[in-house]
Amino acid sequence: VLLAGMGVLLLANLVLLWLARDPARYRRQHASIAWILGALSYQAAVYYFGPLSGAIAAGIIGLYFISLGLSRAVAIAIYLILAVGNLVLVVLGVSGLVADRGLLSAEGLTPAVRLLCAGLLQGVMLAAFLLARASRATTQRVVDELAKRLQPQIQMLHRLEAIRSKGSGYTLTFQTGGRSVDEDADIVL
Repeated sequence: VLLAGMGVLLLANLVLLWLARDPARYRRQHASIAWILGALSYQAAVYYFGPLSGAIAAGIIGLYFISLGLSRAVAIAIYLILAVGNLVLVVLGVSGLVADRGLLSAEGLTPAVRLLCAGLLQGVMLAAFLLARASRATTQRVVDELAKRLQPQIQMLHRLEAIRSKGSGYTLTFQTGGRSVDEDADIVL
């Protein structure tokens, strides 16, 4: 289970890396699918190491990172996958329906302590999600306020129409004055 999960997680991360390396091929839907597949496959590591182990930290870091992004829906999906997946594994272990076979097993803890630990982890996951979304909103407000203050100085003479890979760089196509202009660039931000 662990190897299959880690294989899918590796593939999802390679897809994200491939998408991020070239702005021309980036598609939000593809990145969203890769994130969701990665979060689902990460549950194999949670099962292997234990739902109350330190392995949860990697998921929380990923949750915070994706929650900073543009898509609220994807952030919510990742949060739910991680939170529900963790809670289900803990409850199944406490109920005795599934043995806690984690490398770092919590079998020696009482059911009450295990549920308390699960509750604390749920709180940390929710806090990571909410803090990242609040940070994103605050950053956007700062950018919007700066743009508002600088509005008289901003000139829209060129509008970006396309970005294409070209050798080790990129070609950017701008619309200006009713005509298209191509500019070569080493990097694109």
